[in-house]
Order: sequence, then structure tokens, then C-alpha cells
Amino acid sequence: MKLLNIIIFLFLSTNISVTYGFNDKDLRDLKTTGICIKCDLKNIVLNDTFLGEVNLSESDLRNSNLSSTTLNYATLKGANLGNAILTSASLINTNFEGANLQNADLQFAKLFGANFTDADMTGAILQNAYTDGTTYFCRTKMDWGLESRDCPN
Repeated sequence: MKLLNIIIFLFLSTNISVTYGFNDKDLRDLKTTGICIKCDLKNIVLNDTFLGEVNLSESDLRNSNLSSTTLNYATLKGANLGNAILTSASLINTNFEGANLQNADLQFAKLFGANFTDADMTGAILQNAYTDGTTYFCRTKMDWGLESRDCPN
């Protein structure tokens, strides 16, 4: 019993912070203003949601589920979307400049006009993603190296 009390005391006296999900206040800000810069939205499930022209610059969206979500004309500059699920998402003219999309699932996503300048897309799944001549890859880190086909001369 004495050993159990010591273990409980040590556990309660340590400063351990474990985060399992997103910040409720940040989600409220996103819903009310459409602007959520540097927000903690990791592990959030917002599939089949219309978000439109939101600003999520530098936000943490790791491990989020945004499948079939509409983020057309959104700003995700510098956002962390590592391991995010973006399958069948509509990302038309979305700005991912400098974003982390490592291991993100973008299968069947609509990427027309999206800007991936300086983004890290290593390990990203892009099979059956919809792109065209307006999808912008400049200094984009891919599994095979830097993709710079759309950089200005």
C-alpha cells in the first residue's frame, strides 16, 4: 500500500501534458470567423465539411480527417498536415505554400490551381488526384527529390 501511494504521488507531482485532440476554442474561432492562424486542430475529424476560403496558416492539422471536405481558395501556408486524410477533398486554388504534407493521403483530391511551393510532400499519396497545368509545384519536396517544374525563371 505504501508503494502504491508513492507511485501515485510521483505520478501526480510530475508535470506531464498529453494532448489527444484539438483545441475547442480554436475550432470555435474557425467556425465563427473562418480565420484560425497557428491553431491546434490535430486529430480533428471534419470530413464532408464545407470550409471554403478559410485561413489556417501555420495551424497544426496533423492526423486530421478532412476527407471530402471543401477547402477551395483556402490558405494553409506553413500548416502541418502530416498524416492528414484529404481523400476526395476539393482543394481548388488552395495555398499550401511551405506546408508539411508528409504522408498525407490526397487520393482523388481536386488540386486544380493549388500552390505547393516549398511544401514537403514526401510520402504523400497522390494516386488518382486531379491536377492540371494550374497546379503549382515549385521547390516542392517529393519522394524523388525537389519538384521545381513551375518555378518562375
